[in-house]
Amino acid sequence: MKSKALILLFFLVPFLSYSDTIPDVNALLKGQKPATQVFILDSLIEVYKSDRIDVSFKYLAQAFRICEENKLIVPLAKTYRARAALHRKNKNHDSVLIDLGEAEKIYISNKEFRELSGLYIYYGSYYYRLSEYKNASIYNFKALDVAEKAGYTEGKGLAYNNIGNVFFHEQNFDQAIDYYKQALEVYKQLNNTRRVATTYDNIGLAYSNKGDFQKAVIYQGQSVKVLERGDDKMVLAEGYFNLGTTYSLMNLNDSARYYLKKAYDIDKEIKYEIGLANIAYQLGIMYYNEKKFVDARTYLLEAFRLAEEQGLKVHIKDAAFYLSRIYEKDKDYVNALKYQRINANLLEKIYTEENTNALKEMSEKYQSEKKQKEIELLQKEGQVKDAKEKQLKTRNWALIGVSALILLVAIITYRRFTEKKKDNLVLEEKNVRITEQNVLIEEKNKSITDSITYAQRIQFSVLPTEQQVKSLLKDCFVYYAPKDIISGDFYWMVSKGDYIYFAVADCTGHGVPGALMSMLGTSFLNQIVLEKGLSETSDILKELHRQVLTMLNEDLENRLSKDGMDIALIRIDKKSKSIQYSGAGRPLYYVLDNRLEIVKADKMSVGGVYSLAETHYVPHKINIVQGLKMYLFSDGIPDQFGGPKQKKLTVKKVQEWIDINQLQDMAQQKKNFSTFIDDWKGKVEQIDDMTFVGIDFSKFA
Repeated sequence: MKSKALILLFFLVPFLSYSDTIPDVNALLKGQKPATQVFILDSLIEVYKSDRIDVSFKYLAQAFRICEENKLIVPLAKTYRARAALHRKNKNHDSVLIDLGEAEKIYISNKEFRELSGLYIYYGSYYYRLSEYKNASIYNFKALDVAEKAGYTEGKGLAYNNIGNVFFHEQNFDQAIDYYKQALEVYKQLNNTRRVATTYDNIGLAYSNKGDFQKAVIYQGQSVKVLERGDDKMVLAEGYFNLGTTYSLMNLNDSARYYLKKAYDIDKEIKYEIGLANIAYQLGIMYYNEKKFVDARTYLLEAFRLAEEQGLKVHIKDAAFYLSRIYEKDKDYVNALKYQRINANLLEKIYTEENTNALKEMSEKYQSEKKQKEIELLQKEGQVKDAKEKQLKTRNWALIGVSALILLVAIITYRRFTEKKKDNLVLEEKNVRITEQNVLIEEKNKSITDSITYAQRIQFSVLPTEQQVKSLLKDCFVYYAPKDIISGDFYWMVSKGDYIYFAVADCTGHGVPGALMSMLGTSFLNQIVLEKGLSETSDILKELHRQVLTMLNEDLENRLSKDGMDIALIRIDKKSKSIQYSGAGRPLYYVLDNRLEIVKADKMSVGGVYSLAETHYVPHKINIVQGLKMYLFSDGIPDQFGGPKQKKLTVKKVQEWIDINQLQDMAQQKKNFSTFIDDWKGKVEQIDDMTFVGIDFSKFA
């Protein structure tokens, strides 16, 4: 009989909430055991909780009565939990905690530890949603402890996962990952493939927030593999979308597009318009950041159309924002203004709706709380007539108060709308003037940019190509990233007799001033080594210092400016198989026997505020042996801001990167370093020129 009732309930529940009248469930309850009756009523309470909470309270009273009449203990605890959920819906937090406390007492006194573990998990989720993470942690750990003692494996998995969520939202990603991984082991043991997939995704998300995108991709890829073996297409599309988004954060846009388009194909097949809007928007932003504005416009227009069809105001607003910028770049000021207005009007509308919804929520909460209190009063005292009159008066006063608040918001919104309208008229006039000025500015900018671009070609013609560098240094890589079109960093190389000279230099400033100094530095070094014949690295730097000072034409004794350069210079002796290094402000890093060693530079910059008499650079000798690797770099790399806290990279992280990547070949190291720097920068602007050179001397040994 019980199974028949549950089957009937299974078919009835999806239809019950659409009925305008309260169904008579006496026929369904008739002939069932009291515990089954309570189960049915608790299920109906959940059904009506969202739309007809008054109906839920009616069934709740009936469930309590059955529990009391039949002295049902565990069902009574579940009914307390059901009432706690209704109080939670009404945001009556004190009552939530009272009912959960009653359920807790019953579970403890009856040693129902599996149920107690589930209750603590509910507690933890409740506090988590209130952002009370300390209390959430307390109850999640309680749930874990009880589940372990009761041998409740699934409870352990849920507790581990929820603890991970708390650490995640406190931005303690290492701890979050640790607990997610413990949850993963439990779900694997239970062969719960869906939770395995979602937990892989949680771990990937934590690594992504840490800035470790490579590990994030590994775990999100595992999530996708698990989901591909199932048949939940919507969840699989979401997995593809998350993986594609992570690849876009890594600036690996080809991979990002591959997974985003796989997600797009699935969402198109299942006609999931919201997913399609999200993917089109993400692709549009990627193309926008790549400055591929034609492709960006195509996808953003698609995202805008889909968002309009689905009534997704935030998506419409965001797509309109980027479309206005694209049309402005195309000098299509009519469309630029059109989408700018859409963006502005939606901002206004969203603001108004948020206020109206807040007032509606306040009103509904007030009415619901008053209604529940009045029902309880009627049940206790039976004063129906007086209660109705009191309820009517209260409702009238509440409506007056709420109406006044809505009127106030309407007045404020109308004033903002009229002000916005005036602003738009002024904006149109300004746009006409700005358009005229932009034409003149663009002509001047083009002339300047053309000149700088020509200077870039000259500068690059002076630098040795990476092919030329590899022809002499054999196994190496050069990472060279100017901040602007032209650079204040330069690298230099010449070969003379048994010696190969190589340097990485960082000139004062960047852009045009730095580039001029770099051109002079290259010229001076060629002259010093090839014409004057100096061979000791210390002598070369001292002579370079003298020539920079002479070129600047300043009083050497009273010099205040710091124009010049920091430089790391090495000389490779092919005959004796040794390296000589001298440094002016730039150190030498080298790896030998898997250990990173650092040779500090002299603090006197070339061209700095030091006279020739006090300038002295120390030569350091290093023997070439199998496995020796060296690294030279400019200070634009450790000084670059980025990461999760927008701080400097620091030399410590450069050292850590070398430690991690030293066993890779030079070609792979270059790829890894480029990804490492791009991930660190993220969307932060590059602040200085960057040069990083790695050399493997194994072929010289």
